[in-house]
Amino acid sequence: MPEVELSAGTIEYEDTGGSGPVVVLLHGLLMDGSLWRHVVADLRSDYRCVVPTLPLGAHRRPMRPEADLSMRGQVRLVAEFLE
Repeated sequence: MPEVELSAGTIEYEDTGGSGPVVVLLHGLLMDGSLWRHVVADLRSDYRCVVPTLPLGAHRRPMRPEADLSMRGQVRLVAEFLE
């Protein structure tokens, strides 16, 4: 699974690739990106689907001890991921 190093730590993500419009699918608490597997299966032929696993309780990689995992911190993390 691909991963990206962000200021809070390492985030794993799925990227279907392709040249179609990009769709980013986010999950909620105690879930991971696999929540979207059926949706991605339906969209992948027409869209590039990017599905990060955010540090909301079901992630496999620990974040840095000083990482801000508050709601505002999560918003910043998603914005950083999108960049």
